[in-house]
Amino acid sequence: MSKNFVTEANNVRLEALTYIREVVSKHGDNPYELIDPSTYDGEIENEVYELPRGVYVDKFGYHNEYPLINVSIIKNVLTFGGLACIGEVDDDMTFNDDELDTDVICTIANKIFNLEK
Repeated sequence: MSKNFVTEANNVRLEALTYIREVVSKHGDNPYELIDPSTYDGEIENEVYELPRGVYVDKFGYHNEYPLINVSIIKNVLTFGGLACIGEVDDDMTFNDDELDTDVICTIANKIFNLEK
């Protein structure tokens, strides 16, 4: 019998995304905060830098990292808010689930699970 690790990874990803969607949808239209907004309003606290990160590769090939601070459902799409506080980026970034790696999605699901306890 053969094992397909890609299929298993995709199943875990789908399970994590389903869990995230269920929890976020229970919280209505407001973004589900992964961290207290007071940790990034004004001076950025160390906790922000420990969050999972979305990565955006710009037109020059630079990899810009954004700590993911919240999750929303916008037009039925999971949307992850990234904070511009690392490197030389000025604007916050929004990611959808297709733009995040499986390990990032799973880390967010774990964080939400711990917040929901």
